[in-house]
Amino acid sequence: MFVSRGRRCRALGAVPLALAAGVSACDLPGACPLDIRHSVEVAVTDSATGAHLARGTRGAIRSLFREDSLRVEDEFDPDPLWLVAGQDGGTYSVRLERAGYHAWSRTGIEVEAGDCGPSPVMLEAKLQPAP
Repeated sequence: MFVSRGRRCRALGAVPLALAAGVSACDLPGACPLDIRHSVEVAVTDSATGAHLARGTRGAIRSLFREDSLRVEDEFDPDPLWLVAGQDGGTYSVRLERAGYHAWSRTGIEVEAGDCGPSPVMLEAKLQPAP
Protein backbone atom coordinates (compact mmCIF):
# COMPACT_ATOMS: atom_id res chain seq x y z
CA MET A 1 0.00 0.00 0.00
CA PHE A 2 1.17 3.52 -0.79
CA VAL A 3 -0.16 6.92 0.26
CA SER A 4 0.18 9.64 -2.33
CA ARG A 5 -1.36 13.10 -2.34
CA GLY A 6 -3.89 12.06 0.29
CA ARG A 7 -5.03 8.99 -1.69
CA ARG A 8 -4.33 5.46 -0.55
CA CYS A 9 -3.27 3.20 -3.41
CA ARG A 10 -1.98 -0.28 -4.00
CA ALA A 11 0.41 -1.08 -6.77
CA LEU A 12 -0.19 -4.27 -8.68
CA GLY A 13 3.45 -4.50 -9.83
CA ALA A 14 6.89 -3.65 -8.50
CA VAL A 15 7.37 0.14 -8.42
CA PRO A 16 10.35 1.01 -6.18
CA LEU A 17 12.37 2.75 -8.95
CA ALA A 18 9.48 4.97 -9.96
CA LEU A 19 8.82 5.88 -6.34
CA ALA A 20 12.50 6.72 -5.87
CA ALA A 21 12.21 9.00 -8.89
CA GLY A 22 9.40 10.95 -7.19
CA VAL A 23 6.51 9.57 -9.24
CA SER A 24 3.20 9.22 -7.38
CA ALA A 25 2.29 5.59 -6.70
CA CYS A 26 -1.32 6.36 -7.56
CA ASP A 27 -0.34 7.57 -11.03
CA LEU A 28 1.64 4.47 -11.99
CA PRO A 29 0.25 1.86 -14.37
CA GLY A 30 -1.20 -0.96 -12.31
CA ALA A 31 -1.89 1.20 -9.24
CA CYS A 32 -5.40 1.13 -7.82
CA PRO A 33 -7.10 3.39 -5.27
CA LEU A 34 -7.95 1.55 -2.07
CA ASP A 35 -11.32 3.28 -1.82
CA ILE A 36 -14.27 0.90 -2.05
CA ARG A 37 -15.83 1.16 -5.49
CA HIS A 38 -19.49 0.25 -5.58
CA SER A 39 -21.16 -1.15 -8.68
CA VAL A 40 -24.28 0.98 -8.38
CA GLU A 41 -24.81 4.31 -6.62
CA VAL A 42 -28.32 5.77 -6.39
CA ALA A 43 -29.11 9.39 -5.46
CA VAL A 44 -32.54 9.23 -3.78
CA THR A 45 -34.69 12.37 -3.64
CA ASP A 46 -38.31 13.48 -3.37
CA SER A 47 -39.49 14.32 -6.91
CA ALA A 48 -41.40 17.41 -5.80
CA THR A 49 -39.12 18.97 -3.17
CA GLY A 50 -35.67 17.54 -3.95
CA ALA A 51 -35.28 16.48 -0.31
CA HIS A 52 -32.72 13.73 0.28
CA LEU A 53 -34.46 10.43 1.04
CA ALA A 54 -31.65 7.86 1.22
CA ARG A 55 -32.01 7.32 4.96
CA GLY A 56 -35.21 5.34 5.52
CA THR A 57 -35.41 4.03 1.95
CA ARG A 58 -35.05 0.27 1.53
CA GLY A 59 -33.30 -0.94 -1.58
CA ALA A 60 -32.29 -4.21 -3.20
CA ILE A 61 -29.77 -4.84 -5.96
CA ARG A 62 -29.81 -8.07 -7.96
CA SER A 63 -27.55 -9.68 -10.51
CA LEU A 64 -27.66 -13.14 -12.02
CA PHE A 65 -25.73 -14.67 -9.11
CA ARG A 66 -26.29 -12.35 -6.16
CA GLU A 67 -28.75 -10.20 -4.26
CA ASP A 68 -27.71 -7.49 -1.81
CA SER A 69 -29.21 -4.58 0.09
CA LEU A 70 -28.47 -1.02 -0.87
CA ARG A 71 -27.14 0.93 2.10
CA VAL A 72 -26.50 4.56 2.95
CA GLU A 73 -23.07 5.56 1.66
CA ASP A 74 -22.09 7.56 4.76
CA GLU A 75 -23.73 6.45 8.02
CA PHE A 76 -22.48 9.61 9.75
CA ASP A 77 -24.11 12.00 7.28
CA PRO A 78 -27.29 13.38 8.90
CA ASP A 79 -28.90 13.99 5.49
CA PRO A 80 -27.50 11.34 3.10
CA LEU A 81 -28.24 11.41 -0.60
CA TRP A 82 -26.66 8.14 -1.83
CA LEU A 83 -27.52 4.46 -1.48
CA VAL A 84 -24.76 2.12 -2.67
CA ALA A 85 -24.13 -1.61 -3.24
CA GLY A 86 -22.15 -4.17 -5.19
CA GLN A 87 -18.45 -4.48 -5.92
CA ASP A 88 -18.45 -6.42 -9.19
CA GLY A 89 -19.11 -5.81 -12.85
CA GLY A 90 -22.23 -7.32 -14.40
CA THR A 91 -25.87 -6.63 -15.19
CA TYR A 92 -28.00 -5.44 -12.28
CA SER A 93 -31.53 -4.49 -11.37
CA VAL A 94 -32.39 -2.11 -8.54
CA ARG A 95 -35.62 -1.65 -6.58
CA LEU A 96 -36.31 1.03 -3.96
CA GLU A 97 -39.21 1.26 -1.51
CA ARG A 98 -40.12 3.94 1.00
CA ALA A 99 -43.28 4.45 3.03
CA GLY A 100 -45.45 7.18 1.49
CA TYR A 101 -43.86 6.85 -1.97
CA HIS A 102 -44.34 4.72 -5.07
CA ALA A 103 -41.73 1.99 -5.55
CA TRP A 104 -38.91 2.81 -8.00
CA SER A 105 -36.98 0.28 -10.08
CA ARG A 106 -34.51 -0.02 -12.96
CA THR A 107 -33.34 -3.11 -14.82
CA GLY A 108 -30.57 -3.85 -17.30
CA ILE A 109 -27.97 -1.71 -15.51
CA GLU A 110 -24.62 -2.60 -17.10
CA VAL A 111 -21.54 -2.20 -14.86
CA GLU A 112 -18.10 -2.67 -16.41
CA ALA A 113 -15.47 -4.60 -14.45
CA GLY A 114 -11.93 -3.29 -14.39
CA ASP A 115 -8.53 -4.10 -12.94
CA CYS A 116 -9.24 -1.85 -9.95
CA GLY A 117 -12.90 -2.79 -9.45
CA PRO A 118 -16.13 -1.81 -11.16
CA SER A 119 -16.77 1.43 -13.00
CA PRO A 120 -19.68 2.67 -10.87
CA VAL A 121 -23.00 3.49 -12.51
CA MET A 122 -24.73 6.46 -10.91
CA LEU A 123 -28.50 6.60 -11.00
CA GLU A 124 -30.98 9.24 -9.90
CA ALA A 125 -34.18 8.06 -8.21
CA LYS A 126 -36.76 10.83 -7.87
CA LEU A 127 -39.38 9.12 -5.74
CA GLN A 128 -43.01 10.05 -6.42
CA PRO A 129 -45.21 10.63 -3.36
CA ALA A 130 -48.08 8.15 -3.11
CA PRO A 131 -51.59 9.52 -2.57
